[in-house]
This record gives sequence, C-alpha cells and structure tokens, in this order.
Amino acid sequence: MYLYSLVMNNNDARERAAEILNKSFRGNTIPLPVPLDYICRENNIEVWTLPMKILDGLSSFEGGYCIFLNSRNYLPRFGFSQAHEMGHCFCGHVTAGYEFDARLKYISDCVANTFAASIMIPRSLRRLRPWTATSLAETCGVSLSAARIQLEKWSKIA
Repeated sequence: MYLYSLVMNNNDARERAAEILNKSFRGNTIPLPVPLDYICRENNIEVWTLPMKILDGLSSFEGGYCIFLNSRNYLPRFGFSQAHEMGHCFCGHVTAGYEFDARLKYISDCVANTFAASIMIPRSLRRLRPWTATSLAETCGVSLSAARIQLEKWSKIA
C-alpha cells in the first residue's frame, strides 16, 4: 500500500470537506475560524506539535490517525498545515503498512490542499456577502494568500 494513493480528486476533496463540516456541526452554523482540533477529536485523529526543521506537518496511521505539526509555524500556516494533513487522512492518503511513493506526492498534496482550503474556507460563505481577501483571511483564520486563492476559485464558479 502507498501512503499517498490516488483515491480522490479535487472535486471529491471539496465534497469530503463539506461532508466532514456537516457531520461535525450537524447542519448547524459552522463556527469561524473552523475549529480544526474539534473536528480531529470528533474523528479520533490525534494531533501532536513538535519543532521540525524541514516539514510543516505529516500524517500517519498506526492503529489510528495521527497528525504531527511543526510548532514553529506562524498561526495561519499552522492551521492550514493541520487542515492539509487532515485532508491526507480524510481523503484516503494515509493507510496502515504504507510505503511512500514520491511519484504520487504532488497529486495527493494538491488534493490535500483543496481539502484544507475547503474545510477552512467553506464554500457556503461565498454568497453571504462580498468578500475581500483581507476580510476572508481574518474571518477564517487563514493567510492572505490562501484567501486570495479561494476568492479566485470562487470567481470562476457560476
């Protein structure tokens, strides 16, 4: 088995993020910024922080999902890294007895990024009001760069 498998595409990741939000908040209003630790607890994903020299985070499965995050990251990056690693867990990229396949890493990272953006900046926000990158970043607890990317994607949706 591969740690990174091609189980989902970007559209699947968006739908999976929406499912997780709906399940976690049972159809109620989603709090913003989205409480990622709460979602992890609800889904039995352990989250650990430690100083890392190179990585922002990594996910593994050894009897249960576990996410390790770089404690040196600044807050918006830290949150996106957590959501990205959650994407690997929820999108089927992390399995027991894995082998790492570098050829698939880029694709699975794209899917995990889509999941992260979709869970941290829910699509349901799109029609609530006109957003600027700054207002979206502040509301959702993401970087200005992540907010700009999401606004650009939303502008392409009819």
